[in-house]
Amino acid sequence: MLRKLLCVYLLMGMLFYACDEDRDEGPVSHIDLSRSRWQVQGFVESHDSELLSSRSKYVLEFVNDSLFTINLDANRYFGIYESEENGYFKIRTLQKKEEICCDSQYANALLQKILEAGYHHYNGETLTLNGNGEIHLGRVIE
Repeated sequence: MLRKLLCVYLLMGMLFYACDEDRDEGPVSHIDLSRSRWQVQGFVESHDSELLSSRSKYVLEFVNDSLFTINLDANRYFGIYESEENGYFKIRTLQKKEEICCDSQYANALLQKILEAGYHHYNGETLTLNGNGEIHLGRVIE
């Protein structure tokens, strides 16, 4: 009798655990960035400051497994990036498509944060580029 009761409790516990939707499965650390577009939600200057939300629609596009583009206020940039499964992320080259006047201070600071990024993290919703601060990006679904 005690054995049957113990088995029932174990089965109920396993069933409850398997059906628990609120259980945190942990972060999804790697994502294939190629052929994806991400809108900048904001960035953090350093690890102990607040998120500076984006007031404009800046979109970072990973064209393939090495080429990216980003449109700022007036200028468009493109370059070569590297991304690995262990989270490593690095901008190898960056070039301005053409000089068209001026980008805002926010856009220039954002571009600097992208250049300083050393690794990335994906939690299933937000892509974060980390380095000297953080950039938070949301996937653009078209």
